[in-house]
Amino acid sequence: MASVRVEAPLTSTILTLPSGLYWITVKACDQSCLGLYYPVHFRIDLPPVPATAPVITQSAVTLGNRLDVSWSPVPNADLYRVHVVQPGAGPGGGALTIAGRQVSTTSAQLSVPSGPASVIVAACTGDGCGPFSPAIPIQPSGPSPAAPVIGTPMAGTVTNGPTVLFTWSRVPGDNGSNTTYRLFVADLSLFATAADVFTSQNFAAVQLQTDGRRYDALVVANPGQPNQVQGPPSGFQVAGTPPFAHTLASPAYGGNARQGLVRLTWSPFGPQPYPFPKPVQFYVAAVNGGYSASGTAEGTFVELYLPVLNGQPTPYSAVIRSCQASDVERRWYNCRADSEAFWGPWSNSPGGPGVTNFTLLP
Repeated sequence: MASVRVEAPLTSTILTLPSGLYWITVKACDQSCLGLYYPVHFRIDLPPVPATAPVITQSAVTLGNRLDVSWSPVPNADLYRVHVVQPGAGPGGGALTIAGRQVSTTSAQLSVPSGPASVIVAACTGDGCGPFSPAIPIQPSGPSPAAPVIGTPMAGTVTNGPTVLFTWSRVPGDNGSNTTYRLFVADLSLFATAADVFTSQNFAAVQLQTDGRRYDALVVANPGQPNQVQGPPSGFQVAGTPPFAHTLASPAYGGNARQGLVRLTWSPFGPQPYPFPKPVQFYVAAVNGGYSASGTAEGTFVELYLPVLNGQPTPYSAVIRSCQASDVERRWYNCRADSEAFWGPWSNSPGGPGVTNFTLLP
């Protein structure tokens, strides 16, 4: 069953949905969102997922970094996804999509980085995509695009979660260790930060809520530096199995914060059930020991005092876990810091969003 929840100040929105029978409701909300609503039923019937792959008929690189690609049409396809894949560029040496686009035509133009790569195309409907075409090799001479361009998730698509792999192109002059990238993901349904990651890689995996809500992601190269450049945003939705813990949004993973009162924030699971907000538990500690802080909080943030040690920049790690009690259980028992009852796994448990590492500066 597909489920989508969107919060917006406007009187319209756009959703991507697979085939099926639906009912939709709209409520005018204050903070409690207890307004009346009236369901409207409708049905979506899409063509079957294509069983054949397109055939690439043209793949030409001009101006060093502009790819023009076209392919044969596939019956029943109303969308096509183009991937430009670099071998050995991803986690563990796997292939990485460093440019991509979803289009409704049989041609596309993409900005691609320098280096050997392959082009593949799949035919799709709203219910999914068929097999990829045979790979066509290309060798863009460069220069790479001046700003990082997100390859996945592709703009306008629905990606499977809760773990979402973000990939992007490296900027000119990046040798793999001399450039920092900041991946920022915004939850547009709740106007909140969903993830914030600093890395020297051109990929990162984060966990996001999977109820079909809308996200926007962008990547900044050399954040805070005079040569900072920001790539274009990519809007997408996420579906699948929900995560079992919140993702810490700040301090940013791999980023810095000043000692003193530090705000710890986490991605929201959605509108909190009223009037029983869902507690979370946090634990923050200096990596080499010497200081730690823990507690519970309601909402999406907590402020706590964190010092540097010995007057030097101090690495910290933080984990969080979510209250898994039902509304009825929270009404009578709730989740407490002095009890393990009703708590879900910590975020560093296998399959979770992991530990957030950051550095405190004097």
